[in-house]
Amino acid sequence: HIFVSKFAYGLSIPFTNAKILQYKQPERGDVIVFKYPVEPGTDYIKRVMGLPGDAIEVRQDEVFINGHPVPRQRITKTYSYMDVQQGGSMADDHVCELWVETVDGKKHQTIQEPGRMGHDFGRTVVPPGHVFVMGDNRDNSSDSRVWGTVQHDYIKGKALIVWWSRANTDGWSLPNWLKSIRWGRFFRLVQ
Repeated sequence: HIFVSKFAYGLSIPFTNAKILQYKQPERGDVIVFKYPVEPGTDYIKRVMGLPGDAIEVRQDEVFINGHPVPRQRITKTYSYMDVQQGGSMADDHVCELWVETVDGKKHQTIQEPGRMGHDFGRTVVPPGHVFVMGDNRDNSSDSRVWGTVQHDYIKGKALIVWWSRANTDGWSLPNWLKSIRWGRFFRLVQ
């Protein structure tokens, strides 16, 4: 669970997409919460990689903005995460490469699975009034590469702080529930 600044980009009329006042636009590298374009009743959270007019392309897992590669550096330590399906019935362990990307001076981490064939995404230009978003788990993210850009009216705000985090558990007993709390993530800034 995260705190989201709904005033980061402007003021909206409650329960609508209409903006009363728009005083700032999302920037590359911002992590935003928005209405999922395919199903507007669902909220998504992703990183802004492209602004209106930007040409975005992915070649062999490397992101290019306006023909220039996004600077990135691989971190050599081993990284893995456990993907637990809803209900906890199936767990899938992923060993990944950890990368640090720099977008417009903002550093953030991404992960990619080694040994997979490089993923390509053909050049696309972000239309006016839209942003191109990507997940930081690049090989396992449904994002603008899959369903297209996000219109500004769908943006709810900028993600700021994680205030609660809990892993899925196999059962709902109190000991399992308490063990599932991710204390180290509480009150961390979203970067």
